[in-house]
Amino acid sequence: MKHPAETSAVAGTLAAGLASIFLYGRIDPAARIAMHWNIHGEPDRYAGRLEALGLLPALMLLLTLVLLAISRSNMGRRTRQENPSAWLAGWAGGFVVLLSAHLVILWNAVSLPGDSAGLSAVLAVVSLVTIWIGNALPKTRPNPFVGIRTASTLADRGAWGASNRFAGWSFVLTGLATLGLVVSGHPAFAIQVLVAGLLVSAFVSILIGWLTRPR
Repeated sequence: MKHPAETSAVAGTLAAGLASIFLYGRIDPAARIAMHWNIHGEPDRYAGRLEALGLLPALMLLLTLVLLAISRSNMGRRTRQENPSAWLAGWAGGFVVLLSAHLVILWNAVSLPGDSAGLSAVLAVVSLVTIWIGNALPKTRPNPFVGIRTASTLADRGAWGASNRFAGWSFVLTGLATLGLVVSGHPAFAIQVLVAGLLVSAFVSILIGWLTRPR
């Protein structure tokens, strides 16, 4: 039986691809579709029909193949067995985010609003996935695929635990803060809090792992 992470990857990739195929002929070939938004929540990159509808499904397909390959390796199977929550949160959560982003791009392609329609929905999904990953991080054991992996944390279980516990709590707080800003109608500020929170979480977590490693 396939792991839920693999199932979600395959299902998400198929959903994204089929949605693109269904809508491709219904979109003006000359349309310019919003593909990316800056830190202020404004679209700053547009693409043609083929790139807009094909880029994320292609990326999801590539990541699915990578996931399937890793899952079948001895190290991948061991990591999945020892860290089931983090494995599922990282892989399934990532595909949920990519699928949500693709659906927003499709919405823009059909409606061509010229703004960041749907951006709040994607931010809400990213916030929930960040909370999900944060909840799983403190439960992880040292491994090469999920968690805060540095030379210090991989060499010592104490350093791994301290680093990933902090990362877990900070991810949860970042996700909650971002979700609160989205719900209150401040998506641009939510993007800034999300980016800053994740960067600070990663930096401090790595620093904690280095400081708590045995001398």
